[in-house]
Amino acid sequence: IEKYRTADFNYVIVIHGDNGGSACGSYCIGSNTPLRGQKFYDFDGGVKVPGIIYSNALLPSSVINTTYSGLMHHVDWLATFVNGLARGYSQKSTISDCSDCDSRNQWGALSGETDSGLYDIRDTIAFSITSEYASIRLRNYKLLHQRANETWYTPDQFSYETSSCFNSGTENFLFDLEMDPDERTNLFYDDDYFDIKLKLVKEWKKRAMYEYVERDYPPGYSYYDREVSRTFYDSTDDAHKFVVPWGCSA
Repeated sequence: IEKYRTADFNYVIVIHGDNGGSACGSYCIGSNTPLRGQKFYDFDGGVKVPGIIYSNALLPSSVINTTYSGLMHHVDWLATFVNGLARGYSQKSTISDCSDCDSRNQWGALSGETDSGLYDIRDTIAFSITSEYASIRLRNYKLLHQRANETWYTPDQFSYETSSCFNSGTENFLFDLEMDPDERTNLFYDDDYFDIKLKLVKEWKKRAMYEYVERDYPPGYSYYDREVSRTFYDSTDDAHKFVVPWGCSA
């Protein structure tokens, strides 16, 4: 920042983490207190990270030393920079016609140009999904289905024995992150939250179908087309049944 403080061009610097700290091992140990979990796990201690934005001229004084609490995924930086920040300089730099992009433009909210609520720009994040398991957030609720359990670590609980920290078993969880940001109360088995859980499961299945099936089909073909389904299945590896690009061998 000091190097570019007197630069004769406008710029934005963003610093943010890629995942929570690891409380185990002998290298780069970190604490996510008071959040639950650590790196490699889908509790907020492993997936919720801080970020810092600095600009010499492109952020108004009204947002200096403020915080932004809107739901945001790191893929949103693409649209935020290209479709938000750069749009005022070159229309050729926009991705406003990218209807299939996962990225969301958050520049208006970050710069204070628009008054956006917590979920106005993004209301869902799928951390990891397959047909068998899911970690997905919809607004304030977060579902972990068949995911490994984790605990809370304070700085005096760091362990250098990696094997003592990692849990290979799987469980089910549901949290209200607005009421319970540290993920201490599991609502998965509470009948009062059955409809919320069902809504999240439907969102999970819809995204799993889209991400792992529909996106891999040739344009214009349906998942329910029996001939296409057979071609799709035959294009996968015989031993592991993973998907390979159309027209390519495994």
